[in-house]
Amino acid sequence: MQSDAPLPASADPGLPTVQPPSGKMIFRLFLVPGLIVAGLVGLFLLGPTLANWAGKIVGRPWGQSRSADQFLRDLDSANLDIRYRAASDLAQVLVRDDRLASDVGFGLALADRLEQARANSADAEKSFAQRHDGLSEGDKARELKKLEADRTYVTYLTACMGHFLVPVGVEQLKAMALQEEGMEMEELLRRRRRALLALAILGESVKRFDEKLSDEQRDEVMAQLQSAIDSGTQRKLASLVRNHLSLRRKGQPDTMGIGAVLVRCAEAEDPSLRFQAAFAMTFWVGRGADEEAMVKALVKLAHDNGRGEEKLHERQENNPDAKISRSLTKRRGFHVRPQAAVALARRGSPHAPLDLLAEMLDDEGLRQVYVLQNKKTGEEVPDENLVALTVTEALKALARLREKRPEDTRLGERFGPALDRLAQHRNATIRTEAEKAKLAFGR
Repeated sequence: MQSDAPLPASADPGLPTVQPPSGKMIFRLFLVPGLIVAGLVGLFLLGPTLANWAGKIVGRPWGQSRSADQFLRDLDSANLDIRYRAASDLAQVLVRDDRLASDVGFGLALADRLEQARANSADAEKSFAQRHDGLSEGDKARELKKLEADRTYVTYLTACMGHFLVPVGVEQLKAMALQEEGMEMEELLRRRRRALLALAILGESVKRFDEKLSDEQRDEVMAQLQSAIDSGTQRKLASLVRNHLSLRRKGQPDTMGIGAVLVRCAEAEDPSLRFQAAFAMTFWVGRGADEEAMVKALVKLAHDNGRGEEKLHERQENNPDAKISRSLTKRRGFHVRPQAAVALARRGSPHAPLDLLAEMLDDEGLRQVYVLQNKKTGEEVPDENLVALTVTEALKALARLREKRPEDTRLGERFGPALDRLAQHRNATIRTEAEKAKLAFGR
């Protein structure tokens, strides 16, 4: 019986004869990749051991940051790249290394270097400020190049001083925040803003002294400060810091004079300085006349009239980093007011402006206030990031206000519906903070 299946076609005589794989080909296809995988696994298993061995050569064990002495050596290096990298690394390490961030001798040494860096550049900065308006753009660029190294170094060290658990950089930061002359105005404003930001961060950092260090570690810090006092090493500063930490251990708020500095900065003509002052007062609480002065300043800032905003917008317009768009606040005074409201609410102050806090929960209204403007076309769109940030900060502040004033029944009546609405918001961060606030309000 003949099959209906088609017969296979004969092989194309032009194709090469198929040969079985050779041993060499098998080696290349299987054994070489296998050896590579085995090598990677070996490095994974032996990596920490090899790294520890290498770390002993350079004097730093695997997984540990540089020691205080190593950081100081790098910060003193004649190589600018090494100095900048060390200062940049240190600002990040201090956030997670409580041992280094509570080293009194190291902190005092850094404060010395910050003071010296400012002193070294003071005459050159003053000279440049006096000649600035009469210089051509080319001459300005050349002068700025000469100042760049010291400016960058001061910027990095300023950031470092904000991350210490032991606030030994406080005097330098206060002086920088209050400086009103001796530098070209734009750079002076930048330095003052950075100092105020560092003071704000410092207010949060010193909480780690209370919350993260053991009693033995806190005792060791106090002993180091006493040793600095006895030896005469920055005796006045060490005494100020030791007194501050002693009061903290007793549960008594103290600002080491920071409160008075922030109150003065709250009167600045520049709205960015007023904003930073209000922001820093969010993290510092005093007692007695010190606290009363800060609350009075915050109440005034919560009704800020927006003076100086025209110059601020002009600087934003000319900012070379903002090539495509600039951020604008369309409602006068709203550059400063919301942050003051947050600071008052977090304090649990009876002066917290409830009407302003309600406005800060109105995301649709905020989209008309905070916009991004295209610098070429003038087209404006809502600054969604700033809108979301304003709403979430208001929610956090309201939760704190409720916790501190549980007896105030007006709060639930006033803000309950807004919390319910925001708990359904399309923005996940806003929803989360709204749910937390609802729990604080017992909803």
